[in-house]
Amino acid sequence: MAIVRWEPFSVFTSLEREMQDMIDRFSIRPIAEGFAWKPATDVFRENGKLIVRSELPGIDPDTELFIDVEGNVLHIKGEKKFELEVDEEHRYLRECRYGSFRRDVMLPEGVARLRGEARIGDRPAARGSQVKPGDVVTVGRRSQLVFVVGRDAFLARAGSRIEFSAGGATRAVVSGLRVVTGALLSVFEPGRPKRIRTATATIGIRGTGIYVEVEKMRTYACTCYGEAELVPVDEPKEAETVRTTHHDQPRYIYPKGMPRMIERAPVINHTDAELILLESLVGRKPPFDEQKY
Repeated sequence: MAIVRWEPFSVFTSLEREMQDMIDRFSIRPIAEGFAWKPATDVFRENGKLIVRSELPGIDPDTELFIDVEGNVLHIKGEKKFELEVDEEHRYLRECRYGSFRRDVMLPEGVARLRGEARIGDRPAARGSQVKPGDVVTVGRRSQLVFVVGRDAFLARAGSRIEFSAGGATRAVVSGLRVVTGALLSVFEPGRPKRIRTATATIGIRGTGIYVEVEKMRTYACTCYGEAELVPVDEPKEAETVRTTHHDQPRYIYPKGMPRMIERAPVINHTDAELILLESLVGRKPPFDEQKY
């Protein structure tokens, strides 16, 4: 016969656990701050479409449900009301959830906003269209495209042509890109080296917000925050490393034959509000104080 050690307090531990389970069943505990509960949600693709499905039993979609999209975040919120007046002394079980609910869902990478016309490869861009390493993105006149690739987010201005380097990873990861025409505002995942090329510059990046604009005879580069190595294509020895916290050192980068290969420039054609938007699409915040901008 096996000898089992007697634990005199084990019965009380078991009883305490049963009592806590009972309390949990008869009470409603907030799941999110300011909201009584949040619905279980599935996100998946089916036949090329993104499907978001939430469990909302008993919710009137016309009067109790509100859905909104802000950038690349889907907001599902509302309130489930308990219509019957029941005295607590006559209530024996309470498992159904009532009150305000909210669920914020980060949508998968792809096009978050399109104004005007743009193309990804040979197909027209639309909200939700995916951009992958190896793709070519072109933006039409008087147009703008905001999109996410992996943990990086981009805003391409009118007249831009962006060529992404082909990647070998299973997850979409941007290793490099070329701005052929136009302008591109980018925020990159910290810790992963990137490279942006133009006709006159090669820009090495590691976790940076940067704005690049291609002009006829030069490249404009503003390292909005972070670190970047600016290398003139025609004179690599003239490379300069800039470290900034808030648009501190914009530069023009020139081709061979100019008196200077790199010179100081003003801050032009991009805003902090745009940087805040891009970082929010990938669940981050810029390093500067957002309340000031």
